[in-house]
Amino acid sequence: MPTISLVYDHYLTPDQVPEVAEEALHRILVGEFGAKNLTVEKNIGGDIVFDFDFGGRFISGKIRVYDSHFDMILKVPLLVSLYTSKITEELDKQIPKYFGEGK
Repeated sequence: MPTISLVYDHYLTPDQVPEVAEEALHRILVGEFGAKNLTVEKNIGGDIVFDFDFGGRFISGKIRVYDSHFDMILKVPLLVSLYTSKITEELDKQIPKYFGEGK
């Protein structure tokens, strides 16, 4: 399955990132993009894993948290990967509203 990888700065403690990330994922994916069946979980190591249904396509993701930034990796179906630039552009507009400037 193709992936979309993004890196964003954050100005929070690493412990705050999962809570803010969950709120952001719900507001962006469900509120802005109309995703369905979003689930978000925090792993023991502090990473956040999530998945959702978008237009009948299943997408999963992981947020790996570091002290000053986080990596977001989305696993998308091949058909969805054709829209990588549009997805990236939209996330780049939305994510900084919650975490600060994008890298």
